[in-house]
Amino acid sequence: MLKKKEKFEEYMTTESLFAPYSVWLAELCKIQKGMHVLDVGCGIGVSTFPLLDLIGPEGKIEGIDISAHLISRAERRATSLQISNAAFSVCNAEALDFPKSTFDCVMSSFTINQVSDKQKALSEMIRVLKPGGYLGFTIPGLDHYKEFFDIAAKFFKEDQFSQRKNKLLTELESYQSNLKNLGITEWEIFSKEKAYKIATVEEYDVILQTRGPKNAILLNIPEDQRAKVWQGILDQFVKIFDKDHWLHLTVTAQGLVFQKPFMDELQ
Repeated sequence: MLKKKEKFEEYMTTESLFAPYSVWLAELCKIQKGMHVLDVGCGIGVSTFPLLDLIGPEGKIEGIDISAHLISRAERRATSLQISNAAFSVCNAEALDFPKSTFDCVMSSFTINQVSDKQKALSEMIRVLKPGGYLGFTIPGLDHYKEFFDIAAKFFKEDQFSQRKNKLLTELESYQSNLKNLGITEWEIFSKEKAYKIATVEEYDVILQTRGPKNAILLNIPEDQRAKVWQGILDQFVKIFDKDHWLHLTVTAQGLVFQKPFMDELQ
C-alpha cells in the first residue's frame, strides 16, 4: 500500500505540471507589471507564485480558496520566501469578499469546473474586475489525462469513458452560455497541451488523487471496494512502468478569456 502523503506535499508534487498553465493563462490575460490580480482557487499558490515575476514588486496578487488549510500553507510559503506583495484569504468563489471593480485581472486555473454555481462565480469575478480588465479561466481539455482514462477503461472492461469528450464539449458550451447570460458576447478560446514523463507509480497516484479524476472514477464503486479497485488500476500502471520505465501523462487545458467593456455596462 502506498504511503499517504500530507496534502501540502501532494500539491507540491503537482506544481511543476500545473504552474506553466497559470503563466500561460496570465499571458493570455495580458498581465503586466504593477497590476492588481485576483487568483480564484489558488490552493497552496501553485497558480499564484509563478505570476510574481509578471506583476513585479510594484504589483500585487491576491489568492483566494475555500480551503483554510491550503490558504494557511500558501501564507506560510509567502512568509518563508519573504514575499510581501502576495496576500491569501479564505473565500468562496460564489461570494467574493471584494468591492466592485477592484482588480486589473481576475484569473482561475483549473478551479471553476469544481464550483457548484458556475454562473454565480463568473458573475462575481466580473463584478470585482475593473472595466477594461481581463478575466480568464482554464478547464480540462479534451485529451486531459488521456493515458489514465485508457487504462481505466481497460480495467473496467467497458468503454464507460467513451462519452467523456462529449461531456467536456457540453461543459464548454455551458460556460459560453453562462457568459452570454451575464452580458459577455465576445471571448476567445485557447488550447494548451503538454506531455509529461512521470518517474514513479507513487507520483502518478498522487497526481491522480490530488489534481485528477480518482474521486470521480470511484464515486460509483461501493465504499468498501474502492481501495481494492484503485489498487487494481495502479497495478496496471506498474506493468506499464516495468516495461517502459516511465509513465506518460498528458495535461491539456482550454482557456477562455475576455475583456470587460470599458463602459461598465455589466451588472
